[in-house]
Amino acid sequence: MKLVVVINLKRLKAERIANGITEAEMGKKLNKSSSIIYKYENGSRNLSIENFCKMIDVMGFKAKDVNIFFADNCD
Repeated sequence: MKLVVVINLKRLKAERIANGITEAEMGKKLNKSSSIIYKYENGSRNLSIENFCKMIDVMGFKAKDVNIFFADNCD
């Protein structure tokens, strides 16, 4: 059995917006451009686990709350 974990990018974007953080502000915190943040959130660029962790940290999420960003599928 293989476990595939998928980051819900729409939820990631929605939470950034709900926290009042612009793409430009997020980019500055991650040392990335706002266009890279846009591409991460829209799936046109791969989001590394490292950058995902940085993004949720910027938004103030605790480890126990990060499951809201995941959907899992077992094959």
